[in-house]
Amino acid sequence: ENYEQSFKEQLRDNYANPKIKGLVRIRCRIWLDLAAAVVEKYGDEGKKIVSEARYKSAKEVAEDIRKKFGTDIQAIYRYYRELLPWAEPTWDIYLGDLPHKMTLRAKCQVGDYWTEKIEENEDCKELCWIFCSWDEEVARHVNPKIQCRIRKWIADGSPYCELVWTTQ
Repeated sequence: ENYEQSFKEQLRDNYANPKIKGLVRIRCRIWLDLAAAVVEKYGDEGKKIVSEARYKSAKEVAEDIRKKFGTDIQAIYRYYRELLPWAEPTWDIYLGDLPHKMTLRAKCQVGDYWTEKIEENEDCKELCWIFCSWDEEVARHVNPKIQCRIRKWIADGSPYCELVWTTQ
């Protein structure tokens, strides 16, 4: 099944919905405000605290993925489709290499927010990485044989993020 085609219309509607856009922006702002306050108060120790808190949720999400969808790469995508219905459907998903490889190119509404914040304050880039590298942590906890790498990143000026999952 090609998820890009199956859910293209639904994703387009969700991405254009101003309520969903607003909720995504608020979600990201709350996380960034709290993370920035912790880092401001505690410096490098604050970055460690923020990372540990963010990655703890990745472990919890991975457990949910394993229960609902299994432990392969396609299970991760099925869960993300359910978890992130607001991602803009301008992605390419290469499912032909499953079960051992999947590439996702996606532009999400969080990326626009991070770009704005990084332009205002370059220090936000490190917090953005902590926020985004969560996907790598999720994969590791779903199945230690799965590796996720972010090859392109909106925060580096790319028009989309490219995540590549592979089974070692």
